[in-house]
Amino acid sequence: EETLRGLPATAVGTTSAITGEIYLTPQGLYKDLPSKFTVDLRTLRSDESMRDNFIRQNTLQTGRYPFAEFVVESIDGFPVPYVENTQVSLTLTGTLKIKDVSRQVTFAVLARQQGNTLTATADTDFKMTDFGISPPEVIVARAKDEVHLQIVLVAREA
Repeated sequence: EETLRGLPATAVGTTSAITGEIYLTPQGLYKDLPSKFTVDLRTLRSDESMRDNFIRQNTLQTGRYPFAEFVVESIDGFPVPYVENTQVSLTLTGTLKIKDVSRQVTFAVLARQQGNTLTATADTDFKMTDFGISPPEVIVARAKDEVHLQIVLVAREA
């Protein structure tokens, strides 16, 4: 959320530059291999290139910290047995690292498996200041501290 030229607005940044693996068994998270995701923050885009450049250069300092990382530590609510093509609500907890700051975050997840494809939407909220980031502020715009992060995942069985 931001105030842009005195009016409330929502700034949405997106990227498809996410790589990683999640290791699951019929009982849930497989503990012997690390499940983690890496996001290339240099590729974040919104509807305003000036905002994007400011966020990359000043707020996230992507020249120095190009990636954010999420390491999955637990998945709760995984139904055993799972019935294919059934939407389930899960809680995904792990460590999110932005810049050099790591914090535990929890995502609310809606997931469904059909064949060898898992689709999921994961949502969480956090504050920029929790990661040592000052909310952006310029003459015409000021961002709120709160961030809503949504990840849309499509994973295929290896």
